[in-house]
Amino acid sequence: MKKSILLLIVIPLFLTTELHSQKSNFDPALIKDAYHNNGVYNNINQFLTNSPDNTLLIRLDYRDNFLIYFGAKENVLMYFDTQTNKFKRYLKPNWGASISNQVYIKHLGKYIQIQPIGRFSFFTKDRYHRDFVRQDVINKAYIITKPKLGSVDKSYVIDFKTNKRYKLNVSNVKAVLMNEDIDLYNEFIKTEHKKFLTKEFIIKLNNKN
Repeated sequence: MKKSILLLIVIPLFLTTELHSQKSNFDPALIKDAYHNNGVYNNINQFLTNSPDNTLLIRLDYRDNFLIYFGAKENVLMYFDTQTNKFKRYLKPNWGASISNQVYIKHLGKYIQIQPIGRFSFFTKDRYHRDFVRQDVINKAYIITKPKLGSVDKSYVIDFKTNKRYKLNVSNVKAVLMNEDIDLYNEFIKTEHKKFLTKEFIIKLNNKN
């Protein structure tokens, strides 16, 4: 009975499901302070082994998207089509891309830059994501609802060993620490103002991996 209760406590990480079922061959030495070769990562293992598909010339285009918010930009992964001698949108499923040693992971349809610092790394979904802006169409005119500042930026953690992503909040950090390091978990439980220290404790955990 105790085991089943423990499972119920550990499991509720709010995970996204975009190419996250792939298992990874994690080795921190291959991603920390590494030069990341240019190319498209079709899966996480191509990232972890620094072996992207580099057969295409790629770039990220930043375009205005007024359907999201006036002044907002969206990034689009493009590849050079040798048959037409033009850049076209890259539409195949992928995990992310590396361009000029900058790593971008594909998250909810967007390419978000991330700095790999070890097993656990952070990224932020910006305030202009569609999730947070209401769009109405009345007489072919757009009415844009301005997002509340300070309430829509969302920080996430990716675990390169499991390829899972989850929101950086107190409940998820508790679950991760309970699974990975009981001493850090106990320290976190006793800490005041936990919501301001979630990143700090993930970094502590990261330093042990």
